[in-house]
Parts: sequence; structure tokens; C-alpha cells
Amino acid sequence: MNIFKTYAIVLKSENWRETSKILTLFSQRFGKIRVIAKGVRNPKSKLVGNLEPFSQVNIVFYKKENTDLHLLSQVDLLQPLPKIQNDLKRFAYASAVTELLDKLTEPEEVHPGLFSLTWETLQNIEAASIAKLDNYLWSYVLKLASNLGYCPKLSACISCNKTEALATEHLFFSAEKGGMICKNCVQEGSYYLRLSKKSWEIMKLFLTSQNSKLESLILNKKQISEI
Repeated sequence: MNIFKTYAIVLKSENWRETSKILTLFSQRFGKIRVIAKGVRNPKSKLVGNLEPFSQVNIVFYKKENTDLHLLSQVDLLQPLPKIQNDLKRFAYASAVTELLDKLTEPEEVHPGLFSLTWETLQNIEAASIAKLDNYLWSYVLKLASNLGYCPKLSACISCNKTEALATEHLFFSAEKGGMICKNCVQEGSYYLRLSKKSWEIMKLFLTSQNSKLESLILNKKQISEI
């Protein structure tokens, strides 16, 4: 076994045997990893309180050969997110972020930038007003897809590649093709999501904007449902 040290975000945990847990972490160096935290459910364990969901930690672990389940040796809590832990709505949004990350990534597959994107999003969910949580969640969804190689084409029609073809009030998005479709390229029998021009513009902002811009965006219920 080799021993490694890395920063990680706690995604989820499950009880294992009488006093231990299996943790799913998203690490800076190794991507998603699973580790056994032996004895962590014992009240006297030095790990108690250091492995709350969504927290950022610094871990030392033994990486085993021929398995994706490793052994946690040491953990230092770097930054907890207490507002998320104590607010049901924030907790739900943070859970959506970590569940998406868990479901869409393979074990020990490194994705440069995804660790910082996820941690930044969780910090925003911790600090933002409740009214702005949708902005940070949907921006994360689009940026996560982009990071994983599924960036939707929003700047031009994905069929004819014309930007001017999208200069209409109502637009279409093809989930199958992964981009916008102008009305001239719509094919009978195919399924499209209908978008207003405003929702399309917001999607482009979600994909590219920094936090300061996201905080100032105002969405209505129709735009949220379309996106």
C-alpha cells in the first residue's frame, strides 16, 4: 500500500460494521475516492466531527492495490459549512450538487478544475441568500457538464452553425444533439425543449459567469422551469 495526502470534499457516508463508516470523497489529486474510516462512530474517535457532509478536509490515506476502497489514516477539518448543516433548503441544494458529482464521475478519474468548481459552489450555497440558490445550482450543472465533456452549444444553431438564426423570441434546445436548434433546422418527429430568449441568455451566463454576476441575476419561475 502507498500513502497519499490530498484535499477532499465529503460527498456522503454509510455505516460499515459496528463502529466504522465508508466515505465517498471528491479529492483534488485523485478525483472521487472511497475510504474506510475505522472506528469513526466511536464517540472517543479522533475523527469524530471532522467528516460532516460538504466539509473540506485534508486527508492522509493508504491506497490499496486492485480495489477502489482505501483506508483513511488521518483527517484534518479545514472548513465546515455550518449554515448548510442547519438549513434544510441549503442542505437540499448542497445535496443536489454532491449527488450529481457522485453519479456523473467514475472512481479515481481526475478532472482538473472540478474540485475547485464544486467547493466554490458549496461555499456560495453556504453564503448566498435563499433567493439566489437556483442561480448557483444551475450554473454548476452546466459547468459540470462542460467539465465532463458535454458542454452544450449555446452560441449558434448546432445544425447550421448560424448565430443569427437564433435571433428570434422563441428557441429550441435539442438534448439529443446537445445544443440550440433554430426554427429552420427543427425536424418533424424530433423532441425539443422550448426556450424563451431570456432563458437562453441566462443559460449562456450560467455557463460563463463569475460569482458576482450570478448574484445579481434575477430568475422567475418560468425561466427556472425552462432551464
